[in-house]
Amino acid sequence: MPGVLTHSPADIIAQVLVDLGLVQPWNESKLPKDQVSWAVSSGKDVDKPDKAVMIKDTQGRDQLRVLWGQRSEMQGFQVMVRAPKRSEAFLLAQQIAIALDTTVTGATPTLDGVQYHVQSVDRSSQVLPLGTERAQSARELFTINAVVTLFQLGS
Repeated sequence: MPGVLTHSPADIIAQVLVDLGLVQPWNESKLPKDQVSWAVSSGKDVDKPDKAVMIKDTQGRDQLRVLWGQRSEMQGFQVMVRAPKRSEAFLLAQQIAIALDTTVTGATPTLDGVQYHVQSVDRSSQVLPLGTERAQSARELFTINAVVTLFQLGS
């Protein structure tokens, strides 16, 4: 179901992962000190902390167009998981992939007082290894690509 969204799909999926307890919101002034917690940001790459999840909006997919002009579309997003230890990044990426398959559908996250309903999530990839983040970094990256059907409640 199309419609205007106040927040981007990346922002909404990030909030869902926070609500599930898989990550905590990224806040530059309150970075996790213990390196046990994972911080999530949406729409931008962050350099700190080392253990981070970054979610970006990507190409979606048109589902269908009904006769009166309304479209049904799925919004695209990408989840990137980064950590100094390959095994830690891979484990969290797998946990997020499983959550996308099983518990994200039906979620009703709220951002800035606006509530959304996640109708469905369709992963278009497995957990994919990207290798080290960049030449001067030893942090390992994994990514998951997916599309989501969601709508804003009360609009």
